[in-house]
Amino acid sequence: MGIIMENILNFIQVVVLLPLILGFAGMMGKGKAGMLPVFFTFSMLSYFLSSVYYLVYGFLRPGERMPFAVNEIAECAMLLLLCAGLETFLTRDMIGRLTAMLFAVFFVGINIILWILWSGEWVQDIVFGLPYIYMLYLLIRGNIHYKTIGMVEGHIAMYASLMVLLLQMFTIKATGTLRLVVDRGSYLVVYGLALWLFWSCKKALQESGVKAIFLTATLFWWTIMVMYMSSGIYYDIAEAMNILAMPLLYFAMKKEVGERDLC
Repeated sequence: MGIIMENILNFIQVVVLLPLILGFAGMMGKGKAGMLPVFFTFSMLSYFLSSVYYLVYGFLRPGERMPFAVNEIAECAMLLLLCAGLETFLTRDMIGRLTAMLFAVFFVGINIILWILWSGEWVQDIVFGLPYIYMLYLLIRGNIHYKTIGMVEGHIAMYASLMVLLLQMFTIKATGTLRLVVDRGSYLVVYGLALWLFWSCKKALQESGVKAIFLTATLFWWTIMVMYMSSGIYYDIAEAMNILAMPLLYFAMKKEVGERDLC
């Protein structure tokens, strides 16, 4: 049942990505949009190719873990192209660069260690974890600079994400009922953060294009990270959230392009 649900969600993801790619492509060369839609178009195209590969592999070899595969290369391309788009909003002289980098390295670095402990794939997890570090670094800088959320909310989100790391590390040694309680607590926090980001994105879409882009990109990044933290039905929930986050990226881009044309 789990494999069937996973394949269904992968198929839905492919179906959702197609109109999004066309929508982003339709913004290219439009008014003052610049290179932003180009980066996002090819980013979603890379994600589409990754999803197609994953879907085909799932049908051909159900239940079998993928080897070092092209879909991970496509995911890296997707993240780096999103990073290129986000960088168009940022300048080198913005404050908080060191803090953002240190937190990104620490948070994703611990996750990479957890991935290695789970999979045993050192090179693969380290290499493909690097784009997640860089994207988180850009997201932190952008969210701080454009004040997408309040300071109190930002600190709560930071401490909650650190709590997730602590709980995830604890599950490695915990057993029995204690492991179950810790595991459920971890899922409660990660999904709580995701729901809060959905709510924040909804608010941002009514206020500012650039705020909406950074928040929806943060939601998109977070749902992917949650997928890597999850298994079974919880993985399916995280993937469903990731699928829901993708149209929000499009609406954020559409709002930003519209605001640029009005200037």
